[in-house]
Amino acid sequence: MARNRRPVPKEQKRDELLAAAAQLLVLDGYEATSMSRLAQYAGVAPNTLYWYFRDKDELLVAVADRYFQALLHEHASLADRPLAEQFRWLIERLRPVKHLVATVHNRVAVSESVREWHTGFHRSFEDLFERQLANPLAAEHRTAEFAAATFVLEGAITHSIDEATTDQLCKITADRLHRAAETKMNAT
Repeated sequence: MARNRRPVPKEQKRDELLAAAAQLLVLDGYEATSMSRLAQYAGVAPNTLYWYFRDKDELLVAVADRYFQALLHEHASLADRPLAEQFRWLIERLRPVKHLVATVHNRVAVSESVREWHTGFHRSFEDLFERQLANPLAAEHRTAEFAAATFVLEGAITHSIDEATTDQLCKITADRLHRAAETKMNAT
């Protein structure tokens, strides 16, 4: 016979489900984490997950966004640090969840909700990092400059690169963005 459970506020239950999903997605990966497996791990009926999340991609976005919000909160204490240090910090925070990062990139091509979240993630960090520059980047070069920086940082996150090389990549990338901002200033 089913036992009566105390009612749990919806936000608290959602947070519990997200915590369980984050653990499984990071440990076992997206493909190995079925909704029914997650429900079992979280101690709920499988249909309970669908009361909170439309599908597995919406759950992935919620997990990624939860992590993103924690990153933004923690980043606030670094805002006055040099850009290269901020890049290094971001790499250090994302390396432990590099499989989650890879999953987001894999799902961008097939999921509108993941694509929208991913675009917002990049925009937010680009804006944060651009504030560290003497001037905004020239509009005609901004997209390409940040794409180059993003590809370098994502490569450092997802590949096994030694610490010295990672530090050099961060410095080179920051220097490139600073030079691009100075170029705009000298051109005006």
